[in-house]
Amino acid sequence: MSFPRVVPIAKRKVDYKVRNRIMGASMLYTVGFYGVGEYFGWWDKYILDRENSSPEGIVKKVQEDDEKMWTKWSMKMLNTTVEKSRRIVNDQFLENMPLGMKHHVNDPRLQMGYTPDQHPGVPPHLPAGPDQPGYVQVYEGAPGSAPTLVRREDLVTYTSSKSSQGGAGGETETASTSS
Repeated sequence: MSFPRVVPIAKRKVDYKVRNRIMGASMLYTVGFYGVGEYFGWWDKYILDRENSSPEGIVKKVQEDDEKMWTKWSMKMLNTTVEKSRRIVNDQFLENMPLGMKHHVNDPRLQMGYTPDQHPGVPPHLPAGPDQPGYVQVYEGAPGSAPTLVRREDLVTYTSSKSSQGGAGGETETASTSS
């Protein structure tokens, strides 16, 4: 005889009763968990295509979203009157207004219909000082750094979608009808 001796491999012993009970219990648990979750609505938040599924689904989703936003905004605006909200909006508008627009609005010489005779007590508007009357000081660096001088004409830019050839709507075409 030779060493090592070849031994035939024995069949593994399987307890089919225990194996079938474990597999059956796991499948029953999975199906039962799904059924209970479906009954209580646990899976509704995972439906991705609810709005496209039916018209009723679309209406329901829109109503739910509207109710959520209504409660959110009503809690935010609970004690706010119309005058207070208008004042808040105006203050935010003034805070976020560009610097050039602020200078343009505050300069009385740039107001419509302005004549120097109307405001005799107003001193000349020289934001960069008397030695540079056409410039404005813009503080855009760190505190204590020198301001940048910008021409007043460059602070506000007016743009238009009209071409220079067509004018500002002065020319209109008339269609003649023959009857």
